[in-house]
Amino acid sequence: MNKYESLFYNIETAWDCPPLTNEAIVLAEQRLGHPLPAAYLDVLRVHNGGYLRRSIYPKRYLPYLHNYLHLPVLYGIGGEEGIDSNLTWHEDIPRCKYLATQLGVDPIHVVVISRFGRFGLVLDYSKLRGSEPSLCFVYVGNSPEVNLEYIDESFASFIDSLEVDSEIECQFESIEQSPSENGGGLQLMHTD
Repeated sequence: MNKYESLFYNIETAWDCPPLTNEAIVLAEQRLGHPLPAAYLDVLRVHNGGYLRRSIYPKRYLPYLHNYLHLPVLYGIGGEEGIDSNLTWHEDIPRCKYLATQLGVDPIHVVVISRFGRFGLVLDYSKLRGSEPSLCFVYVGNSPEVNLEYIDESFASFIDSLEVDSEIECQFESIEQSPSENGGGLQLMHTD
């Protein structure tokens, strides 16, 4: 079993993207203007975006949160919901660049790989760690100031340290075991 197979719930969501191909990676990297981290691509080769089963990052204490970071979704590549996809109302802007401006961060040097309300997880290419971008948690509070918390880990070690959210886990166990009558299972929709 691949170590990333247990990362996502096995349900259909609005964040699912088509199976990842080498061509899709090349197109995405050209569109975004940055090479994507190898570990991020390794994850997407197993499940190209979706609702995370292992969604709790316990290592960082953030004063405006609990003692952990909750990351419910990881964006994939391609399709209508990929980080490189066009916005429906503006075909020249990739989704992740639009989300970066909503979070108040630099859309030129940042690629948003998850967004959940006022929070986001981004790859910051203005602060490289060797050849890879820094991983940064973004929080937009009630003030105009944007809070940035750099995660002092590689993407691979960050993903490896994610834990299952036990409160949500029991709700999804029954959904995964009993798909709906139309064969599609539960569909989770987002409101970005």
